Amino acid sequence: MTSATFYNQLEITPPPLLSFKLCCKNPDGASKKLKYLLEKAVKLLNDQSNLHKESATLSRLIYRWKWILRNDKGFKALEKVNRSLLQYLALDMVSIMEKALEKVYDDYGPSKQMLEWVLVRLQGFTKLFDNIYHRCIEAATYLKWRFQNGHVWSVALIGTAVVSRIWVISQYLIRESCNWYSQLKQMLPVLQPSFQPWLPSGYTLPENLVAWLGHPDYVVSTHNINSNAFSFLNKTESTEEENEAMLIDNDKVGLFKDVYKISNIEIKKEDIGEVISRNNEEENYIDVKILKKNVKESDKVISKTSIEENETSNRQKRKKSIMKNKNNQRLENSNNNNNNKTNHIDTITTVGKLIRFIKYQKVLRKSILNGKCNNDIRSRCLTHNMDKLQWRMFQKFIKDKVQQVNDNPDIKKYILDNVKKEIKVWIS
Repeated sequence: MTSATFYNQLEITPPPLLSFKLCCKNPDGASKKLKYLLEKAVKLLNDQSNLHKESATLSRLIYRWKWILRNDKGFKALEKVNRSLLQYLALDMVSIMEKALEKVYDDYGPSKQMLEWVLVRLQGFTKLFDNIYHRCIEAATYLKWRFQNGHVWSVALIGTAVVSRIWVISQYLIRESCNWYSQLKQMLPVLQPSFQPWLPSGYTLPENLVAWLGHPDYVVSTHNINSNAFSFLNKTESTEEENEAMLIDNDKVGLFKDVYKISNIEIKKEDIGEVISRNNEEENYIDVKILKKNVKESDKVISKTSIEENETSNRQKRKKSIMKNKNNQRLENSNNNNNNKTNHIDTITTVGKLIRFIKYQKVLRKSILNGKCNNDIRSRCLTHNMDKLQWRMFQKFIKDKVQQVNDNPDIKKYILDNVKKEIKVWIS
């Protein structure tokens, strides 16, 4: 590990947790300022329920679609975001801030090395969320392709919604952490150092995290809102000329162009309708021959439509019969599978067979997870429908029963019969 990557470690040994009197003209005021800064940071970091909800949604989405979309680049980008969020939870920035806050009271404060520890952890926290910010953009660019392609677009829509909310929260946390860092670093000259230095040799804290990150646009740029666009909220009455001027001023993208054109069209109040001449008798004359031809053509059309309806009804009947046969075959196969499962479980008569059964199921599950599976392996794996949590609970249940049989060999048959019943309930 080089001194340049010191901030990037997951676990850094903290310095001794000591408190010293502040060395300045107004130690009480400096102590209150430091306490205010740390309390503000702790309050904001504790109020991240939205980020935790989005992280939980993302992890469940990855767990649900991990097997189907395992080779998708957008899905791999989602996994990178999830791993970074897990590192954020492992960092536990709140406890670090609280430990420094505990040493602030009256005109006393933490040691200089303790505040350096907080600043290094804050530096890593900022860099981590900068990485999350870029990984969210990467995931969204790949997932956008699925909207055009149409394949699993609903999953891509949920993933894009989740990473876009994480993307917004990460920008906010980066801006706040840069402010905390610059304000806390100003307190270093006020604090007294402890007996030995804590930072590694050659490592210096950056003066400004914004410059250290490379002046990113989402931190540097300030979003200026045109006040004219919302001035109509404060007005009770306004003339038509003022409204048109406001629309033209704010129409930089051309959003109001068509609306402005339509509003200038004068709509006539009188409904003229369509003029029909009723005096010309020749136009109202109907030829009998033309009427007969129309009747014959209509009969032909009706006969054609009736034939087509008969054909479609016959097709539907065939489809229904085929579907009935398929459903019957599926029911027979499921009954056979259930019989095979019960027959296989009934052969468990000793503890050794029970242990071999759980080991065999473990091997089959591993082959299914690695992708080396077919219908034969799936049919033999009685526990393939269990998720990870259920599988662990099932293993613990078998382990407890084996221990129970070893402790009470006299009632071994009774225990094994109950185990077989419980296994049938687990796999049903």
